[in-house]
Amino acid sequence: MTPAGTVYIGGVQLDLDPEDLKILGGHRHGSAHHLVDGTTLFQDRGFSITHAVLEMSGVILNASTLAAIAALYAETGAVTMSYSDWMGNRMTVLFTPGQESFSAKPLRGATSAWTYSLSLSVLSATVWNGISNPA
Repeated sequence: MTPAGTVYIGGVQLDLDPEDLKILGGHRHGSAHHLVDGTTLFQDRGFSITHAVLEMSGVILNASTLAAIAALYAETGAVTMSYSDWMGNRMTVLFTPGQESFSAKPLRGATSAWTYSLSLSVLSATVWNGISNPA
């Protein structure tokens, strides 16, 4: 089967576009400190594209696609990958460290299809939601 998806991760084309894709998310960098006098000091560094985490889930239809994503996930070290999608996003990502950032399970009733979820931390972006070179 020829992949119909328009999402590429580390050169691997997903079979289908994700059913669920969270691309507008991430934590604002900062902290809050409760002081002795009862006030609170907020340190807010805002949001940077490097705080973003892409989360997606969907269906993989080819064993070769599953094997290719699993091989990327199994690589050791901070392996960076390219990411692109149908919205024109172009980023450098890695599997989110410190958590299970890729999982797949057989689709019930199917012999060659799997549901998957994955999480990618953004390291940099050349295009993000139509913005070139976001900070």
